[in-house]
Amino acid sequence: MYQYKTEDFGLYKKHTIFNTENSNSFSVVPELGATLLHLCINGQTILDGFSTPEEVENDVFVKNRLLFPFPNRLRDGAYVVNNKTYQFPINCVTQNALHGCDFARTFSLRQIKVNDFSGSISCLYYDFGTNTAYPFAHSFEVVYTLSNVGNFEVQLSFVNNSNEEIPAGFGWHPYFKIAPLIDNVKLHLPPSNQIEVDSRLLPVGKKSSYTAFEKIKPIGTQTFDTCFELNQHRKKEFVHLESSIGQLLYWQETGQGKFNFLQLYTPDSRTSIAVEPMTCNIDAFNNKDGLSILKPKERLVASCGISFIPTEDIHFGEEEE
Repeated sequence: MYQYKTEDFGLYKKHTIFNTENSNSFSVVPELGATLLHLCINGQTILDGFSTPEEVENDVFVKNRLLFPFPNRLRDGAYVVNNKTYQFPINCVTQNALHGCDFARTFSLRQIKVNDFSGSISCLYYDFGTNTAYPFAHSFEVVYTLSNVGNFEVQLSFVNNSNEEIPAGFGWHPYFKIAPLIDNVKLHLPPSNQIEVDSRLLPVGKKSSYTAFEKIKPIGTQTFDTCFELNQHRKKEFVHLESSIGQLLYWQETGQGKFNFLQLYTPDSRTSIAVEPMTCNIDAFNNKDGLSILKPKERLVASCGISFIPTEDIHFGEEEE
């Protein structure tokens, strides 16, 4: 049976879904951008998460954050809608706007659901269009759901509440940690095209086939701050991560208006790897690649998810065969 509890988290409230029978659990703080603090599947913590409010507030890596109204980078922080230029703050060393900029938006707790088989938390952010960088009324909802089969799903939904067409995109920024260092973690990527970028990590208009990890192998010394365009032949695409503790299977929806782009990032610490789904390309507000133009009341929805199998369960399955 899934259960729900709240507890103080500094000045905030931490909301936790948990199941004592299978050690599945996750925690969220709506007031801190509906950021996922931790995720435990089948007894294993798989996110590089947060223990204190100060860690969240001082985080510079945007760990486990929700990214909207655009993911990744926006050239010079500027874009044009209906012949009018809008400006986001510059917030990265490449002199671009990064990840929608405001990572500390205050969400409200919308709904809690628990039953014998799953538990979920939904959080809602509503903007009346008062931000001069993006002066369009909109709402953004996240639904986190953890189920007994060891699946964790994230559904993101963006709604245009203005009276005009507006550009929109979003993403998620989870950092997976299933080993002390990622060098020995094995990685498999789906068929994809690498987005070629310049020194500012902005697209140059070229894409090239990427096959380095089409067969699972250790990450080794490979570094990533790399965007990929996924093939859309299937409704889902998968990324595999494997270490001595088990196998992590990550998936994201693909197709019209879904997560057709994927960013990988390896921090200098090399203790985790970010696997980031995106509905559009880097700088999509300008190059329009994958960008959604939403009509009034139109909604953009996409989901991604994670499952984890501990090593001992994998071995058990092999013995049974």
